[in-house]
Amino acid sequence: PVSFTHIVKALEPFFSAAVSALVFGKWMKPQVYASLIPVVGGVGYACLKERSFSWLAFWTAMGSNLAFALRAVMSKAAMIGNVGENITSPNLFGIVTWFAFFQSIPVALIGEGFSFLDLWSKATTAVAASEGVEAVEASDPMELTRALIISGLFHYLNNE
Repeated sequence: PVSFTHIVKALEPFFSAAVSALVFGKWMKPQVYASLIPVVGGVGYACLKERSFSWLAFWTAMGSNLAFALRAVMSKAAMIGNVGENITSPNLFGIVTWFAFFQSIPVALIGEGFSFLDLWSKATTAVAASEGVEAVEASDPMELTRALIISGLFHYLNNE
């Protein structure tokens, strides 16, 4: 469930602090760790109250937290030295994002197979009305493609 995933993803600052300390030995001030205690407690409490708890969703979100923390800490570490005249923080973020995108394609194909094509077809095909269900208008494939690209662009810019 989306709400559960967002709850667990709230631990991302905790993971960034932990990775920074454990991987690079760069410890933050005690106040930083103290400020993370309510976050960790709140996430734990929210998970206890989650009606649709799933261990798969939990561990997937935790893995995502670890990956995002490693990306942030490693990118920050890469920017410490002289990495070139054109590698600025935004450029490095763009390179890492493109690398992650291309790396996720084989993972998506292995995990989902070619069911994407079936889903695309369903999204762009009209559905006739049946008893108790309204008719669904077909989406224009170009309009859907444009909406996906714009959504991805806004997500990228939000994380920039």
